[in-house]
Amino acid sequence: MACKLSKWQSELSRVRGKHSSLTKALDYCIKRWEALTRYLDDRHVPIDNWVANQIRSWTIGRANGLLAGSLCAGQRAAAIMSLIRSAQLNGHEPHAF
Repeated sequence: MACKLSKWQSELSRVRGKHSSLTKALDYCIKRWEALTRYLDDRHVPIDNWVANQIRSWTIGRANGLLAGSLCAGQRAAAIMSLIRSAQLNGHEPHAF
């Protein structure tokens, strides 16, 4: 099935042209072909990285913390947010500490 998909993608990319939205989507898939086939070959490989998704909002907040008034204040805010989110991800209540 994966081989058929790969051939279909390659053929369709040639037919549609380089600038079509479909070709861009297919190119995205082709560039990540090794990861996709690894997932298909081993059912134990997770399809996504849920940890990265869990900390994304905190990472954005940490970047916004750069405007905290000073470098030290931003670094402290980033450290505290990282500790709180890590505690939550590990099943702990951060406010208990």
